[in-house]
Amino acid sequence: MAVGPVAGSESGKYNARITSFVVLSCMVAATGGIIFGYDIGISGGVTSMKPFLLKFFPDVYNKRIKDTKISNYCKFDSQLLTSFTSSLYIAGLIATFFASPVTRAFGRKPSILIGGVAFLAGAALGGAAYNIYMLIVGRVLLGVGVGFANQLKLYELKRAKSELSRARTRLVYSSFSLSNFTGLLASNNHIFILSYDHQSVPLYLSEMAPSRYRGAFNMGFQFCVGVGVLSANLLNYGTQKINGGWGWRISLAMAAFPASILTIGALFLPETPNSLIQHNADPNTAKKMLQKVRGTDDVHAEFDDLVAANETSKTIKHPF
Repeated sequence: MAVGPVAGSESGKYNARITSFVVLSCMVAATGGIIFGYDIGISGGVTSMKPFLLKFFPDVYNKRIKDTKISNYCKFDSQLLTSFTSSLYIAGLIATFFASPVTRAFGRKPSILIGGVAFLAGAALGGAAYNIYMLIVGRVLLGVGVGFANQLKLYELKRAKSELSRARTRLVYSSFSLSNFTGLLASNNHIFILSYDHQSVPLYLSEMAPSRYRGAFNMGFQFCVGVGVLSANLLNYGTQKINGGWGWRISLAMAAFPASILTIGALFLPETPNSLIQHNADPNTAKKMLQKVRGTDDVHAEFDDLVAANETSKTIKHPF
């Protein structure tokens, strides 16, 4: 995917520092990554627990016991079991088409909140499940949470003509990490827009972080995904040893712990300056928030560039 050339960057001119306000806000938001990783890692462990298989997938368990010569892949060849594991990803894919309009129309906080509530409901259903329907519906709700909180969708590369006050090419607004990038590149008479419309958490981190540290903050999200996977596997290792055959309930229900942090935290998280500008809030309100986030009153350059970037983004009529 090609974009226009970049001759220079003005991100260095922005006055900003990492404040405790930004760190705390991003830590709360990044729990969305922990939940995502936890949901990825937890299913593999519970589907290997004897009590879990006996309750929901007895055919799979009997195949494991009776036929010891076939591979584990063939033993777990069950459409019902596949429905349990894959329903999260299918629900996440579908939910992301609804999450994008919500994020654009109402801001990042509502999307984070919806994702957190869906995570909580899914964890509750999974932990309390007494039949396969509750189990799969709970997994679907977890997928909805993933779709609203963590996933992304690609938008078409657009080019728009514009008369700019500065002659040299400049980077107006960008964020980059290993797996995500949002950017708007401006030159003398063209604007090249490469837009990955992130759902709430990665986008929130990108907009809250100072430009020079934006990649590091987004890598923190990737790190949280890894922490979630590790936590799920360690918990599965412990719960499988619980006598009574209910350890799998703890594994599934414990997703509610990070989900509670995300949901409650979302109620207190500030909206990002870019989101305030995007939703036509009072410019002074957006500027004051940017000053608070950056830890300085001298934010004129970044504020002007954010306003210009948002005005240009409105020219995208047909994203895909």
